[in-house]
Amino acid sequence: MLKNKFVPTKEAAEAFGISGDVLKDRINEFKYGEHYIDIRGVGSVKPVYLWNIEAILNYWKTSPEYRGTSKTSRRTLKIAN
Repeated sequence: MLKNKFVPTKEAAEAFGISGDVLKDRINEFKYGEHYIDIRGVGSVKPVYLWNIEAILNYWKTSPEYRGTSKTSRRTLKIAN
């Protein structure tokens, strides 16, 4: 069994209590390879995301000023300084 298991969008969205569209809309918050991966086939235009539920939950539990992966968080820190 994988320690950091990646699951399909539907399963991840259900675990978070949100829709798959909302999860995909928030993708810019996350770090590729840690929070999600794209397993689309060669030549495919449409992404096929898998999500790491544990990593995302840990990310969301962390206060935004300490996350360090979100572009918004970095921008907020620069403005605050």
